[in-house]
Amino acid sequence: MENTPSYYVSRKTLLLTAAIIWLIAGVNVFAVGIQTWIITEMSWLLKSMFALITFLIFNFIIFGPLSKKYSKRILSYTDQSHPLSFFDIKGWLIMIFMMGLGFSVRKFDLLPNTFIAPFYVGLSIALSLTGIQFLIYWVKLNKM
Repeated sequence: MENTPSYYVSRKTLLLTAAIIWLIAGVNVFAVGIQTWIITEMSWLLKSMFALITFLIFNFIIFGPLSKKYSKRILSYTDQSHPLSFFDIKGWLIMIFMMGLGFSVRKFDLLPNTFIAPFYVGLSIALSLTGIQFLIYWVKLNKM
């Protein structure tokens, strides 16, 4: 620990940082999804079903297992860690790819609003719940 850089942080800080990052992502994606939802001429029921399917896939197949994996990894740390280590390299690459894809899809109109609106709403709810899961791990760690 004598050689640990002063900017390194605790497991608690990593979990809280992960929670905040995922919640910010969820809120930002939700804002885009809702703005698009409002202007999209598609039945409310159809949009809702598509959003629900998107949420279920991302929450239970992708982000849920990912948050458990990352939380377990963070909780295994014994000393201070780099403040960006709440993601591993693969996680950072996936995040950069997904953000780039999202920006590109909207900037270049690669997909219709009938896809973007429900997809972004479902995705945003899954992102936000993942942030809440990290927050739950953080609360549990603080009770120890």
